[in-house]
Amino acid sequence: MYDSFHAVRQHARSGTHAVKVFRCSAKFGCGARFVKLSAVCQHVESGKCGIRTFRGKVDNLLADLLD
Repeated sequence: MYDSFHAVRQHARSGTHAVKVFRCSAKFGCGARFVKLSAVCQHVESGKCGIRTFRGKVDNLLADLLD
């Protein structure tokens, strides 16, 4: 699967195995978890789970993250 120890180490240090601390709201969205806040934003903007239809509530949730 990997050609070298360096490749395995690089994979292990990537976001693939990082703790997913951000999540799409389970109440208004799908509950998916993400490593980066930017990934949550991309998820919301993509409209994949329908959470964008709750725009005002999403804005409040994001504001809470920044407080």
